[in-house]
Amino acid sequence: MNPEDVESGLRAIRTSLDRILAGSCLGVIDEAIAQVGPATKLWKSGFRRWQKHAAPWGYRISRERPLEFQACDIRGHRSVVDLACALRWSSDTTPEPIEQNIALRVWSLDKRICFRREFDAEHIENILAGLGKRVMLRLHFDLANSGQQGPKYHIQIGGVEAPSEYCWLHPSVNLPRIAHPPSDIVLICEMIACNFFPDQYRAIRTDPIWQGVVRDIQRSVLQEYFHQCYEAVISKQQHQSLLDLLWNIPWQG
Repeated sequence: MNPEDVESGLRAIRTSLDRILAGSCLGVIDEAIAQVGPATKLWKSGFRRWQKHAAPWGYRISRERPLEFQACDIRGHRSVVDLACALRWSSDTTPEPIEQNIALRVWSLDKRICFRREFDAEHIENILAGLGKRVMLRLHFDLANSGQQGPKYHIQIGGVEAPSEYCWLHPSVNLPRIAHPPSDIVLICEMIACNFFPDQYRAIRTDPIWQGVVRDIQRSVLQEYFHQCYEAVISKQQHQSLLDLLWNIPWQG
């Protein structure tokens, strides 16, 4: 992955997904682009200069100011989806990131779901009435930390909540970590668009700019991963499964 591709992906989100993004998101994406900007400028100046001067680079979108999508209906219940992330790459040209943490939250705006009298304490009802929403689901698309058990790239339900979330999921319930391909904010946005905004996605998926960016990101992020998966599946070695290959720490014995 190179800075120019990352910046192109962020710009494509801003332009191609404008019909499903909340109005406040343009500034969020502009800030992410600005974080990548110095690395992009150095990349465009020439590969030799990049090799000499490049440092780890990337961008963050905080959960306090996330990339938020417009309200949508999930089986008749009013909901909002947002994204926060931390993505960094090293100063070489290795496509793998050194940090990948993409958090997706699904908020309910429906009082019938936000507060359930048979499960919630009474004082929660007043708090949620003021907030007007509650996190019902949180997913993390992560790259495992050094020494962490689990697949190197995985999806994880739950995690540490922000005080305003009042999430249904307890933070200590953070297993299983389920093997998932490496990802990128473009690919997660595509997944959100086709799941939560299917009518709009029919037009988005035919946008030539969006198509080109998705192809480039897929090639950079997924090609080597799926090649390794394929090699593991056809391998005649009996002692290693596909999950063994994808695990962050090699199994001993």
